[in-house]
Amino acid sequence: MANAALRGLRRWAHDQIQPIYDQLPTSDTNDNEKDVALEISDVGSSGGSSGEGSSRSSGSPRTSDHDHSTSFTRFGHERSGSNVSGVHRPRTRLGALAAAVMFLPLLVLRFVYLAWMLVTAPFRRIVGVFFPSASAGASLSPAHASPASSSWPETYERLEEFQALVPSFLKPVAANAPTKRLHPTAWLDGLRGVAAFFVVWHHASLLWFGWHLHSGYGSAEGERYIMQLPFLRLLISGPPHVAVFFVISGYALSYKPLRLSRQGRTNEASEAIGSSVFRRHTRLFLMPVFVSFVACMLTYLDLYGAKNWKGVALPSRRPPQASTFSGQLKHWLASVWQLTNPFGKELNRGGTFMYDQNLWTLPVEFDCSLVLFLCQAAFNRFRPRMRMLFMSIIAAFALWYIYWQVFLFLVGMLICDLHFELEGVGTPNKEETPSSATDDFDTVLIGPSAPRARNIARLKGLVKRIPHPSAAFFHRNRNLIGISLFIVSLYVLSIPDAGRGAAKTPGYRTLAAWAPRYHRSKGALDAWYMPLAATFLVLAIDRTPSLQKLFMHPFPQYLGYISFSMYVIHGTVIWTIGHWTVRKTVALTGSSTQLRYGLGIFMCAIVVWTIIVVLSDLVARTLDKKAVAVGQTLYAKCIQKEEPKEVLPTRRVE
Repeated sequence: MANAALRGLRRWAHDQIQPIYDQLPTSDTNDNEKDVALEISDVGSSGGSSGEGSSRSSGSPRTSDHDHSTSFTRFGHERSGSNVSGVHRPRTRLGALAAAVMFLPLLVLRFVYLAWMLVTAPFRRIVGVFFPSASAGASLSPAHASPASSSWPETYERLEEFQALVPSFLKPVAANAPTKRLHPTAWLDGLRGVAAFFVVWHHASLLWFGWHLHSGYGSAEGERYIMQLPFLRLLISGPPHVAVFFVISGYALSYKPLRLSRQGRTNEASEAIGSSVFRRHTRLFLMPVFVSFVACMLTYLDLYGAKNWKGVALPSRRPPQASTFSGQLKHWLASVWQLTNPFGKELNRGGTFMYDQNLWTLPVEFDCSLVLFLCQAAFNRFRPRMRMLFMSIIAAFALWYIYWQVFLFLVGMLICDLHFELEGVGTPNKEETPSSATDDFDTVLIGPSAPRARNIARLKGLVKRIPHPSAAFFHRNRNLIGISLFIVSLYVLSIPDAGRGAAKTPGYRTLAAWAPRYHRSKGALDAWYMPLAATFLVLAIDRTPSLQKLFMHPFPQYLGYISFSMYVIHGTVIWTIGHWTVRKTVALTGSSTQLRYGLGIFMCAIVVWTIIVVLSDLVARTLDKKAVAVGQTLYAKCIQKEEPKEVLPTRRVE
């Protein structure tokens, strides 16, 4: 009954608004007004719209009551015969304003109707099993009237305008759709996604728990929690995952130039480096600028949480609020310039970006990327092993003098180069040793009548075919060695921050004593061990196929797909919607015991993560994709295309 009432209300609203809408001027009313036209896009004309929209008549926009039972004209669709595209775009400001005002209540009504359809889908599925006719009568239109109308693909078709809000992993896939083949280095995307996933948990924990949870286990009396233990603390720690993220960036940015350089295609490698330098700023900052503008609007509207929440590490991260809208915009523009300034002298200048302090890594990524590209350009024509030698020296210098950010990028390039070296990329194929060289050692050495030089050549060929004992051992036990190195790296990555009792935590006291004196004097104990642990972690995964499979699973791969957008938007979500949600859920469950408080946090986490995933997926498919396309388009339009050189024939044509 409620479903029928909503359908009737929806049709009644269309009947009331359609006559007014028909009186609006069309695009052919006055051709001279095209310069000042304000277009309104048709939100239901996407390729993913339902079959209902495709079955509408292209004739008169008004239909009879009988026609409404089969195909009613929706506001803004199929207005006139002259508009062959089926999309009405008012050509006057008054018409556009009226259309926008009238469209809002219909959009709200449709959203309520679709929400009702999704909520009642399980019950309608049960009813459809026993009463097929009743299930068909509750469908959106006779085009979908079937006992199985509650299946997800058909429900997805009903969403029409709201299909853009559905995450990509929930979109129906055709049965004959080709399977996407993963790149050999797809594990990098999975590892990046996992790192971003735990960074979000870290920032959420600052709103849910106190700083004591991030201290070392046993570093202070009375502070012993299970989440402080090694390995488990990585679930809510941020710095270790940022270190891993930087190594991945260095590896990924070096993959194509190094491969081309090793193949002798140095000119193409130089072109790839130049393209990366040009597009790097747009790739890193274009999307965060748009997201921070939304944060600016939320700040002006006073939607950031700032009260009634105590006892946690960061009860609020509220940007400065101006008294006027223009003042808020000026403050945002000044903050954005400081964040995106390509000539900024301070490496950590992003830490003062008040609209999202989590974005402090973006200027670091940009500056370290430029250092990485400089090294790639400088060593492009070097012999591979000589290039790795120079890179090792520069990386060691950066680590020793606590430029840990630069070290992580450079060591990412070094691991990538080592990967190609061990895989033999660019190495010319050696000639097969003749079968006569496989004779026993005595025959080759003595050689009954062969010259001495030939015997020596055969001996060298035989020695080359004998595997080196150490190489054979590592190849035979590569999985065991890789997994062991992976576990040790995770343990070292679990070291608490220097300011959280790292030197007093059992299990890490010895490591603290072994750290260089320079790092201990600077209070940068974690700036020595975390970069090293992140380096060996990525190296272990790179050389261990069984570990790579963990990060090539669909879930880590999806996290890698939305990793950058998730990293950019999660701070704004946590300190606005998340702040309001945690106060409401904890007030609902109570906080008198840890169990009650934990239940409230669990309910909040479900809400916050749902919003973060949906928005991250949407931003990844729109803003992030456009940011990549903008950089590529600008570079393609700015470069000077080389004219094909005229090649003279090597022989005379008869």
